[in-house]
Amino acid sequence: MKPVIEVKKASITTIEAEAIVNPANSFGYMGGGVAGIIKRVGGRIIEEEAIEQAPIQVGQAVLTSSGDLVCGKVIHAPTMHNAGERTDSHKVLCAVRAALELADKTGFKTLAMPGMGTGVGGLDKPEAARIIIKAIKNIEFKSLKKIILVDVNDEMVDAFERAVKKMKSEYKLICLDADGVIFRGREFWIDAHKAFGTYEQGKRLTKKYLLNDYKKLEQEVVYKLWRGRDAKPFLELVKNRKYMKGVKELFELIKKKGWVSAIISGGSLAAVRRVQKDFGVDYVFANELIIKNGVVYGYNAVVGVGYEKKALIIKDLCKKLRVDLKQVIYIGDTDYDIEAFKIVGKAVAFNSKSEDLKEYADVIVNSNDLRDVLSYLDA
Repeated sequence: MKPVIEVKKASITTIEAEAIVNPANSFGYMGGGVAGIIKRVGGRIIEEEAIEQAPIQVGQAVLTSSGDLVCGKVIHAPTMHNAGERTDSHKVLCAVRAALELADKTGFKTLAMPGMGTGVGGLDKPEAARIIIKAIKNIEFKSLKKIILVDVNDEMVDAFERAVKKMKSEYKLICLDADGVIFRGREFWIDAHKAFGTYEQGKRLTKKYLLNDYKKLEQEVVYKLWRGRDAKPFLELVKNRKYMKGVKELFELIKKKGWVSAIISGGSLAAVRRVQKDFGVDYVFANELIIKNGVVYGYNAVVGVGYEKKALIIKDLCKKLRVDLKQVIYIGDTDYDIEAFKIVGKAVAFNSKSEDLKEYADVIVNSNDLRDVLSYLDA
């Protein structure tokens, strides 16, 4: 879970958060800068409690009461050893991380943090903002829901706003179709008909019901043609389905970028789970042919075939992950991907025969090698 980040121009002493962060020194003395202001408004009790817990090493943080402040508690995170000395990026990163981890471990839901190390510590304000955002991005929070980045200095506030804007513009989630993108074959269920020896009936039923009565198609195919059949031909199809060239390199890049990955396919859940196992995909959504005791038993239409369904799955996943839709990349190849293309930040039409899909694409890759996509993702 990632907390909401808010930027405010104000004195940190006015913020009604469950805790605020004091950029401290290892001895707990609160002389000048933000620490001095916190002590003047909140009272000497804050400093006295911090000194009692000293020495506080850089990379550690301690909790004290807040005296007369409107916040609940004060977290003291040293950005330097001695009061008044210069600091650096590494020390500030250690301090920020320690403060965030203590707040989350304590169970706080809201936290206010000023520019860290930018006063007597002498750290460049944009660098301080970058470090704070970096620390927030790299921690998996359990409790903290809101972080308020606050300062009275216009330059610091501007640096916070720029850093947050940059973070929000970065991609966080990549979603992919399976058939025709990850797998070479475009129509898994037609291939399943061939495997079961029901190709002619399947082709006729698909043409008749696919777009206007998917539930009827499910009943006619799964429960009338396939139910009770030996599932071995289906399982062999899943096992032997060929990957598109460049799949390994694509998922290596995804891991390198730290993106969450999801496959959203109207094809087989069993096939998609194979991809999940082979390449560590985070989320998979596809249609499940249910097999019991080695025979076909039923069907679970998770994705179905509607044009809207993939877009709805992406919206729900973004809500769960607290990711903006503009931070999503989607790679698809058919008309069923159009609605998803309309809502994401970067839409990549890969190996597509659909001119309608290409109308909505940000990037068009007329290739059957996923390595040709990588430069557009790594930009």
